[in-house]
Amino acid sequence: MGIASVLGVDIEKGTAITAHLNAQLRDNLFRSAAEIAIDNLDHLDELDKLLDEVADASKRRNEYLHYSIYHVPKTGRCFLTKKSARGSVQVTIREITAEEIVRDAERIYIAGLNLMAFYGKAGLDDIDIPECRLDRSHKTRAARKARRKTSTPG
Repeated sequence: MGIASVLGVDIEKGTAITAHLNAQLRDNLFRSAAEIAIDNLDHLDELDKLLDEVADASKRRNEYLHYSIYHVPKTGRCFLTKKSARGSVQVTIREITAEEIVRDAERIYIAGLNLMAFYGKAGLDDIDIPECRLDRSHKTRAARKARRKTSTPG
């Protein structure tokens, strides 16, 4: 929503632009477009801080998604393990507690909420969200190809 807003496009066009961007590209796009679209320097400073918090929270999120968590029943201890085998085997292990996992989950959640609250404060939540779009299935590449096949004299 924020990227679409600073780009001046509706949510659908914003989705077409951002759907397949990784987090770093989204961050760069948002910051660059915000510098153009937002004149309030305090809002730009706050957005930078919030996007830094989101990036930091995303790193933690990615650890939980892409690393392995192991529980040792004998000791009750848990470990977060990163494994890689690109040319050589690399294993990184660090102990993690349930309290740390809960703290990280809260941090991830709060970072997203704070960014959404900023959208309202900075007027970035006033974006066109179409109630209903017309069916565009006839415009897909496959549909256009099928149309050419049936309309070609033969």
